[in-house]
Amino acid sequence: TVTGGGNVAAWIAAPKGTHTFIGCSTYGRILSSNNSAPWGGYVMDGETSMTFENCTNYAEVQGSAYAGGFIAHVNQQVGAEKLTFLNCTNYGELSGGTVGGIMGHNRKNATFTNCVNDSNLTGSSHVGGIVALTSTNSSASMTLTGCRNYGSIQSSSGNAAGIVANNQITQCTMTDCVNVGDVVSSSQHVGGFVGWNAGGLTVERGLNAGDISGAHSAGIVGRSDTGKPVQLVDCANIGTIRQTVAEGSASN
Repeated sequence: TVTGGGNVAAWIAAPKGTHTFIGCSTYGRILSSNNSAPWGGYVMDGETSMTFENCTNYAEVQGSAYAGGFIAHVNQQVGAEKLTFLNCTNYGELSGGTVGGIMGHNRKNATFTNCVNDSNLTGSSHVGGIVALTSTNSSASMTLTGCRNYGSIQSSSGNAAGIVANNQITQCTMTDCVNVGDVVSSSQHVGGFVGWNAGGLTVERGLNAGDISGAHSAGIVGRSDTGKPVQLVDCANIGTIRQTVAEGSASN
């Protein structure tokens, strides 16, 4: 068990330089008592290029701010920095504010290939099976290929999805991804793939089989507010969609 009142991680708290993790596993519990600090199964706060290959998180990660099965939070894109995830799986139950099965908050170039979340995720806002939140960044893009979510996703304040809860990055591309887990929010912006999109987005050959419940909810994208291109190509939804009225909003 790893506990602390600040930035908490099982492997490296705040790495600098280039780091590679191959065939690694994390077990136990990672707990933070700091309401504003990030915590992650492997890395808390990244300022560098990192590669994760054939890695697994089994650890329970619990706190109140950013949480991720592998990385909790990364800083702004600098130069050619890049995050690479290949064949990585999260089995650990995660809870917090902004919660992602693989990664909590991304602001860098990143690729996720054949990554899986197979556990339940619970958060107050921005809860995603693979990535919770991507922030606006004019020089960064994110690609997810063959990624899958099997866990249930629950957010009390909205922005919940099986793949990426809130996308604001310049270009996010998802190809051959699948969501099977149910996605539920007592608020709004709920989707099988993206809860709220405010960036460039392409989803190709996406399948949602999970039930989706919340205001502004849909099988692929719950809500999209962007001047950037959005493309949905050969996608399908076979899950049940339940539209609810968010607290404080009125029905039409």
